[in-house]
Amino acid sequence: MSENDHKETNFPVASTLVCPKCGHSQPLAEECTRCGVIFSKIHSHGNEPLGTNVSASSITYYDLVKERKQWILLAVLLIVLAGLLYHTISTREIKHPPGVLVATEPKQLVIPNPQPWRKGNRLVVPIARFALQARVLSKERYHFDTMADLSPVDVALGWGPMSDQQVLDQLEIGQGSRRY
Repeated sequence: MSENDHKETNFPVASTLVCPKCGHSQPLAEECTRCGVIFSKIHSHGNEPLGTNVSASSITYYDLVKERKQWILLAVLLIVLAGLLYHTISTREIKHPPGVLVATEPKQLVIPNPQPWRKGNRLVVPIARFALQARVLSKERYHFDTMADLSPVDVALGWGPMSDQQVLDQLEIGQGSRRY
């Protein structure tokens, strides 16, 4: 036997690695710079060094498309939850102690010579000025009806007995289609 037969066999260390998932050739690294496969997750076969004979079936890699879909789903769920939270907070009923909150009646002054103006294709003609203090009894937001650009929010107001919580507790005030 020769002297070389008694030495341990040393495998050559590759200076480059071909990714088993995408076939990208690159210098040794912990993960593929093109597809993100983590090479430490690759199982070597037998005594061969890592990266010399690796098949696509012997690797564990992240499914980037699936992960992206999961992030999108999570973002959509968070947006829906934020919308529900906003809706719950903005539409909750405000309770006051019994008694009239606003005793004064509104003042209305008729405009004798109104000066109309245009808003888009609409002609707006003012007919009165108002000065008031009132309690908001109900509000309705309109996004898609024909008047939404001119008046996106309708409010139902109360004063005198209609600002008393005891009276309001006996009533159900609803709005829809710009009617009370």
